[in-house]
Amino acid sequence: MNKRYGKSVAIDLCNCRQASGRGVITKYLKRLCDLIDMEREDLHFWDYDGDPEGYAQAPAHLKGTSAVQFIKTSSIVIHVLDDTGQVFIDLFSCKDFNSETVAEFSAGYSWGMCVTIRHSSAGETIALMMVPTGIGAAIGGDAGDATPAAKLLAQVCDRLIIHPNIVNASDINEMTPNMVYVDGMMMDRLLTGRWGLKFPKRANRIAVLYNDPLTNITVNAVQAARHTIGGQYEMYQLTKPLRMIAENQDGRATGRLEGIESAEQDIKRLILSHHIDAVAIHTPIECDEFVAAQYFERGGINPWGGVEALASREISVGIGSQVCVAHAPLDAVEKHNITMLDKLHLEPVPGRAAAEALSAAYLHCVLKGLQWAPKIVPLQGADLTLQDISVIVMPDGVEHATVDSISPEWKIDVLRVADNRTIYSDSSSRASNCRNYLEAAARIACIKAGIDPRRVLR
Repeated sequence: MNKRYGKSVAIDLCNCRQASGRGVITKYLKRLCDLIDMEREDLHFWDYDGDPEGYAQAPAHLKGTSAVQFIKTSSIVIHVLDDTGQVFIDLFSCKDFNSETVAEFSAGYSWGMCVTIRHSSAGETIALMMVPTGIGAAIGGDAGDATPAAKLLAQVCDRLIIHPNIVNASDINEMTPNMVYVDGMMMDRLLTGRWGLKFPKRANRIAVLYNDPLTNITVNAVQAARHTIGGQYEMYQLTKPLRMIAENQDGRATGRLEGIESAEQDIKRLILSHHIDAVAIHTPIECDEFVAAQYFERGGINPWGGVEALASREISVGIGSQVCVAHAPLDAVEKHNITMLDKLHLEPVPGRAAAEALSAAYLHCVLKGLQWAPKIVPLQGADLTLQDISVIVMPDGVEHATVDSISPEWKIDVLRVADNRTIYSDSSSRASNCRNYLEAAARIACIKAGIDPRRVLR
């Protein structure tokens, strides 16, 4: 495979003073190149110099000055718009540079404040993988059993965006370093094209929320994560207990919530007063004992996954989807038959549900996932947006309104995996176009290598 070169940064400035003259831009480019040690070559302008009538009639998004400064290792492009008070700067170079230095210098160069910084490696291939919770997915319908498929896809792309259901498996989380862990609501907003992801500069400060009373299970799980993952985890009691009741509706796992509005207010306060970057909720889920026992004995649809997804989504919406939110079900021993629990933890269960039998806490996977989880932000402040995504991989039969509405102009391949059947597979109008995750990995590898898949088939 050919080695990829290059680094780019895109910077948008707003509230700028009217300063689009060639002299101002020339001085900026000279000082910038000196600052980041770039050798300048030819400089070219496009503007309305000598054409006052054309300038007067030009629309706001064209009224200004554009310049291309060639450098030894590539180019710097700048657009200054007079009427809108905006400046757009794009720098690409095969020689490395500090993008933060470029942003800080540009923001302070008598124009305005920096509202967007986006940087990426040239030719980066980014994929998104989703497996909705509670729909009986053959792969991803149990505790973290989509992880092998996710690890395979992650090997053939630069970044793989996932949600907790893909990799959360009780005390196990085998996500790779190039996986991006977001909650379901963040993923949906990203897919609208109106929001983007902002990556943390350092590990997140994570709030672990619990119902009164605080149990030893929660304390031990948090302490274990502190001393193994090494992250910042702080425990906070919910003002009002969060009650979660698992239910089944038309063969799909779902549920009911009580106390959700109070939990949202608690989280909003923590974000403001304690500078929390991500939220783990560790509360019990009420589930019919017979339903739970059948799941562990025979497999099938995870009965509590649906209400977990519902709680995360409602809280994410309630707090404005600022930070990543994930739930781990505290095993409420007093609400179950202790004989059933003994059997669960001491006897074999179906393989894909086995991770559920390892722990009473189920929290470690969430704490690991949240450590470097990004925030969802408006496009102006995003590091990664929909335009950066090359491919979306999802199960057979899943109709996702946001995915289905993505314009072909985005040039995003949507792969629906036939082998990953769901309860909707036989009734969906969306036909699968990919046999399995092995084929999905091959398709992504072709995108990354710039190869038309038809060229490797006979």
